[in-house]
Amino acid sequence: MKELKELLRIDPMASKEAIAERFEELAKMLFNEYEIIKRGIHYEFLEIEFYFFNSNHKDDMTYERTIKEGRWFFHPSGVDISFDSDVSKGYYGGILVRSIKKEDGTIINGPLKVVYEIFDHIDMDGCDAAAISKRKSHEFRDIKLAKTYRFNVASNAEYSYYDKDCLSNIAKRKTPPSIPNDSDLISMKKGKSQKH
Repeated sequence: MKELKELLRIDPMASKEAIAERFEELAKMLFNEYEIIKRGIHYEFLEIEFYFFNSNHKDDMTYERTIKEGRWFFHPSGVDISFDSDVSKGYYGGILVRSIKKEDGTIINGPLKVVYEIFDHIDMDGCDAAAISKRKSHEFRDIKLAKTYRFNVASNAEYSYYDKDCLSNIAKRKTPPSIPNDSDLISMKKGKSQKH
Protein backbone atom coordinates (compact mmCIF):
# COMPACT_ATOMS: atom_id res chain seq x y z
CA MET A 1 0.00 0.00 0.00
CA LYS A 2 2.94 2.30 0.70
CA GLU A 3 4.09 2.03 -2.93
CA LEU A 4 0.61 2.91 -4.19
CA LYS A 5 0.34 5.94 -1.92
CA GLU A 6 3.75 7.14 -3.09
CA LEU A 7 2.58 6.96 -6.71
CA LEU A 8 -0.52 8.96 -5.77
CA ARG A 9 1.79 11.87 -4.88
CA ILE A 10 2.45 13.58 -8.20
CA ASP A 11 5.00 16.39 -8.24
CA PRO A 12 2.98 19.64 -8.30
CA MET A 13 5.21 20.88 -11.15
CA ALA A 14 5.22 17.61 -13.14
CA SER A 15 5.17 17.85 -16.94
CA LYS A 16 2.36 16.45 -19.10
CA GLU A 17 4.64 13.59 -20.12
CA ALA A 18 5.56 12.71 -16.52
CA ILE A 19 1.89 12.78 -15.52
CA ALA A 20 0.89 10.51 -18.44
CA GLU A 21 3.65 8.05 -17.45
CA ARG A 22 2.44 8.07 -13.84
CA PHE A 23 -1.14 7.39 -14.98
CA GLU A 24 0.04 4.35 -16.95
CA GLU A 25 2.06 3.02 -14.01
CA LEU A 26 -0.87 3.47 -11.61
CA ALA A 27 -3.33 1.80 -14.00
CA LYS A 28 -1.14 -1.30 -14.31
CA MET A 29 -0.70 -1.46 -10.55
CA LEU A 30 -4.39 -1.01 -9.67
CA PHE A 31 -5.64 -3.55 -12.22
CA ASN A 32 -3.06 -6.23 -11.48
CA GLU A 33 -2.13 -5.90 -7.82
CA TYR A 34 -5.08 -4.28 -6.04
CA GLU A 35 -8.77 -4.80 -5.40
CA ILE A 36 -11.59 -3.16 -3.50
CA ILE A 37 -12.99 -5.06 -0.51
CA LYS A 38 -16.25 -4.24 1.25
CA ARG A 39 -17.59 -6.53 4.01
CA GLY A 40 -15.49 -9.42 2.70
CA ILE A 41 -16.71 -9.03 -0.90
CA HIS A 42 -13.92 -8.54 -3.45
CA TYR A 43 -14.17 -6.27 -6.49
CA GLU A 44 -11.76 -5.98 -9.41
CA PHE A 45 -11.10 -2.74 -11.26
CA LEU A 46 -12.52 -2.85 -14.80
CA GLU A 47 -12.37 0.80 -15.90
CA ILE A 48 -10.75 3.90 -14.43
CA GLU A 49 -10.17 7.46 -15.65
CA PHE A 50 -7.41 9.85 -14.62
CA TYR A 51 -7.82 13.54 -13.86
CA PHE A 52 -5.05 15.87 -12.70
CA PHE A 53 -4.61 19.63 -12.81
CA ASN A 54 -1.40 21.64 -12.37
CA SER A 55 0.23 24.55 -14.17
CA ASN A 56 1.73 22.22 -16.82
CA HIS A 57 -1.32 19.97 -17.20
CA LYS A 58 -4.43 22.13 -17.16
CA ASP A 59 -7.16 19.49 -17.11
CA ASP A 60 -10.21 21.69 -16.53
CA MET A 61 -12.44 18.63 -16.12
CA THR A 62 -10.82 17.87 -12.75
CA TYR A 63 -12.90 18.54 -9.64
CA GLU A 64 -11.07 20.86 -7.27
CA ARG A 65 -10.10 19.42 -3.89
CA THR A 66 -7.69 19.63 -1.01
CA ILE A 67 -7.14 16.12 0.29
CA LYS A 68 -4.39 13.63 1.10
CA GLU A 69 -3.48 10.93 -1.38
CA GLY A 70 -5.29 7.61 -1.23
CA ARG A 71 -8.59 8.90 0.16
CA TRP A 72 -12.02 8.47 -1.38
CA PHE A 73 -13.28 11.76 -2.86
CA PHE A 74 -16.98 11.96 -3.74
CA HIS A 75 -18.24 14.37 -6.40
CA PRO A 76 -21.28 14.67 -8.72
CA SER A 77 -19.76 12.25 -11.26
CA GLY A 78 -18.86 9.43 -8.86
CA VAL A 79 -15.91 8.69 -6.60
CA ASP A 80 -12.16 9.16 -7.05
CA ILE A 81 -9.12 7.69 -5.43
CA SER A 82 -7.42 11.00 -4.70
CA PHE A 83 -3.99 12.17 -5.63
CA ASP A 84 -2.25 14.37 -3.08
CA SER A 85 -4.15 17.59 -3.78
CA ASP A 86 -4.06 21.19 -2.63
CA VAL A 87 -6.29 23.50 -4.63
CA SER A 88 -4.76 26.59 -2.95
CA LYS A 89 -1.36 25.55 -4.36
CA GLY A 90 -2.74 24.78 -7.83
CA TYR A 91 -2.55 20.99 -8.06
CA TYR A 92 -5.28 18.41 -7.53
CA GLY A 93 -6.82 15.30 -9.04
CA GLY A 94 -7.85 11.72 -8.74
CA ILE A 95 -8.72 8.44 -10.38
CA LEU A 96 -12.40 8.02 -11.19
CA VAL A 97 -13.57 4.43 -10.67
CA ARG A 98 -15.93 3.89 -13.64
CA SER A 99 -16.52 0.12 -13.60
CA ILE A 100 -15.80 -2.80 -11.26
CA LYS A 101 -16.48 -6.56 -11.22
CA LYS A 102 -17.85 -8.29 -8.14
CA GLU A 103 -16.34 -11.65 -7.16
CA ASP A 104 -19.49 -13.44 -8.39
CA GLY A 105 -18.87 -12.02 -11.90
CA THR A 106 -21.45 -9.22 -11.73
CA ILE A 107 -20.22 -6.14 -13.60
CA ILE A 108 -21.07 -2.76 -12.11
CA ASN A 109 -20.73 -0.37 -15.05
CA GLY A 110 -20.87 3.38 -14.51
CA PRO A 111 -19.31 5.61 -11.86
CA LEU A 112 -22.50 6.36 -9.92
CA LYS A 113 -23.43 2.67 -9.90
CA VAL A 114 -19.95 1.98 -8.47
CA VAL A 115 -20.63 4.48 -5.66
CA TYR A 116 -23.97 2.83 -4.86
CA GLU A 117 -22.41 -0.64 -4.89
CA ILE A 118 -19.38 -0.06 -2.69
CA PHE A 119 -20.65 2.70 -0.40
CA ASP A 120 -24.25 1.66 0.18
CA HIS A 121 -25.31 0.19 3.55
CA ILE A 122 -22.12 1.15 5.38
CA ASP A 123 -22.45 1.07 9.14
CA MET A 124 -22.27 4.51 10.72
CA ASP A 125 -19.07 3.55 12.57
CA GLY A 126 -17.39 2.95 9.20
CA CYS A 127 -16.04 -0.46 10.17
CA ASP A 128 -17.35 -2.07 6.99
CA ALA A 129 -16.36 0.73 4.61
CA ALA A 130 -14.86 -0.06 1.22
CA ALA A 131 -11.07 -0.31 1.22
CA ILE A 132 -8.43 -0.79 -1.43
CA SER A 133 -6.26 -3.76 -0.61
CA LYS A 134 -3.14 -5.25 -2.16
CA ARG A 135 -3.57 -8.80 -3.39
CA LYS A 136 -1.24 -11.53 -2.21
CA SER A 137 1.56 -11.95 -4.78
CA HIS A 138 0.21 -15.32 -5.96
CA GLU A 139 -3.11 -13.58 -6.67
CA PHE A 140 -1.63 -10.90 -8.93
CA ARG A 141 -3.37 -10.73 -12.28
CA ASP A 142 -2.02 -10.15 -15.76
CA ILE A 143 -4.72 -7.95 -17.24
CA LYS A 144 -4.65 -6.89 -20.87
CA LEU A 145 -5.06 -3.17 -20.38
CA ALA A 146 -6.27 -0.90 -23.12
CA LYS A 147 -6.60 2.84 -23.04
CA THR A 148 -8.92 5.24 -24.77
CA TYR A 149 -10.45 8.68 -24.43
CA ARG A 150 -12.36 9.54 -21.29
CA PHE A 151 -16.12 9.11 -21.45
CA ASN A 152 -18.03 12.28 -22.42
CA VAL A 153 -14.99 14.50 -21.87
CA ALA A 154 -13.80 16.86 -24.60
CA SER A 155 -10.10 16.05 -24.50
CA ASN A 156 -7.44 14.65 -26.79
CA ALA A 157 -5.86 12.71 -23.94
CA GLU A 158 -6.26 8.95 -23.64
CA TYR A 159 -6.63 8.83 -19.87
CA SER A 160 -9.20 6.04 -19.58
CA TYR A 161 -7.90 2.51 -18.92
CA TYR A 162 -9.96 -0.66 -19.03
CA ASP A 163 -9.76 -4.45 -18.87
CA LYS A 164 -9.80 -5.28 -22.58
CA ASP A 165 -11.20 -8.76 -22.06
CA CYS A 166 -14.17 -7.66 -19.92
CA LEU A 167 -15.22 -4.35 -21.43
CA SER A 168 -14.84 -4.68 -25.20
CA ASN A 169 -17.67 -2.18 -25.83
CA ILE A 170 -15.39 0.63 -24.64
CA ALA A 171 -13.17 0.11 -27.66
CA LYS A 172 -15.79 2.02 -29.64
CA ARG A 173 -14.42 5.27 -28.14
CA LYS A 174 -11.55 5.46 -30.62
CA THR A 175 -11.73 9.17 -31.32
CA PRO A 176 -11.93 12.03 -28.87
CA PRO A 177 -15.32 13.58 -28.27
CA SER A 178 -15.92 16.76 -30.22
CA ILE A 179 -14.08 19.63 -28.64
CA PRO A 180 -16.01 22.91 -28.83
CA ASN A 181 -14.16 25.90 -30.24
CA ASP A 182 -14.29 29.38 -28.68
CA SER A 183 -17.38 30.47 -30.66
CA ASP A 184 -19.20 27.30 -29.56
CA LEU A 185 -18.38 28.07 -25.93
CA ILE A 186 -19.65 31.64 -26.28
CA SER A 187 -22.88 30.34 -27.85
CA MET A 188 -23.28 27.78 -25.07
CA LYS A 189 -22.83 30.48 -22.40
CA LYS A 190 -25.53 32.57 -24.07
CA GLY A 191 -27.93 29.63 -23.92
CA LYS A 192 -27.69 28.64 -27.57
CA SER A 193 -27.26 25.03 -28.51
CA GLN A 194 -23.85 23.60 -29.28
CA LYS A 195 -22.94 22.93 -32.92
CA HIS A 196 -22.82 19.31 -34.01
